[in-house]
Formats: sequence, structure tokens, C-alpha cells
Amino acid sequence: MKAKEMHRVLAQQGIRLFALTLGADRMTYIHENKTVKEWREDISRFISEINHHRDESGHAEDEVFNRVMSKLDEAGYIEVADLVADVYEGRIAVYTAGVVDDPAHDEQADGFGHYGWESKGG
Repeated sequence: MKAKEMHRVLAQQGIRLFALTLGADRMTYIHENKTVKEWREDISRFISEINHHRDESGHAEDEVFNRVMSKLDEAGYIEVADLVADVYEGRIAVYTAGVVDDPAHDEQADGFGHYGWESKGG
């Protein structure tokens, strides 16, 4: 099943997924019956209701972020990560390392000779 098809299956049941990006953080929410229009109205209202505070360095206080999350929760939005059936936690790893030629100039055959007192004639 492709993403568009999955969206259609959920939407036919009145279920929508919504993404919220705040800075570098993207969170995905689900709601059992909100439309895109209602999501946009909710987010716009939440933004207008939150006092805009900055800390001494000029960054938003954590309070602003926490209030947005609280308002989403109160309106029945659920973060999708809270609904997963299973989680695998891993990382991409490299188990071996080596040194390879990486010449600074194309005319070098290997990693030697770019500079050094005896490198050109020796």
C-alpha cells in the first residue's frame, strides 16, 4: 500500500495525521475526527493564546513549547509515536576502519608527494 492509499483509508474513517514543525523538531499527531480546516484553526488559536516569552539569550522559553503540547493534548490530538505497535532501536555502525589514499590533487597516483622537502625529486 502506498502512502496516498493509506491516507485515503484513514481519511475515509475520519482519521487524519498532522505534522507540526517547531524549529528543527517535527512531531506527527493523529486525531480521530478533525479535518485539515479544523487543525489549522486549532493551531492558529493555540498560537494566539500563548504568551510569547523569551529567555535571557533570546530563545523561546520551554513554557511556550509545553503550552502548545498541552493544548494539542486537551484538543484530543495524540502524538503518533505514542501509538506505535513496536519499536526497534538501533544505529548504523561501522565495524572496521582503515587508512586509504586520499591525494589532494588528481595528478597524484597515491597519497604521497603533495608537499615535503624531498617529495618531488626523491
